[in-house]
Amino acid sequence: MALTLCLDCGLPTRGSRCTRCRNRRHNALYGRRHQAERVDWAYLVEAGHVTCAECGKTIEPGSTWDLGHQGPGRQSKPEHADCNRSKGARHLR
Repeated sequence: MALTLCLDCGLPTRGSRCTRCRNRRHNALYGRRHQAERVDWAYLVEAGHVTCAECGKTIEPGSTWDLGHQGPGRQSKPEHADCNRSKGARHLR
């Protein structure tokens, strides 16, 4: 793969972002606060008391789920993994 310039800092990289910038973006989105919120929600999800913020159906205990980003100033809420991950693909269209 040819070298390109990192979209964030401009350093040469083999992808769209260098490792440092990729890690910084990941930690900003999924850092300690996000992980703590996910732990808080996990108890309710495993008890079967949570509906998916995307489709409105119950998230079944033991199923795969993500803590979805709801936008600036809004609380993150659980979503089925498929609902959450397909949402990004819809925004690319």
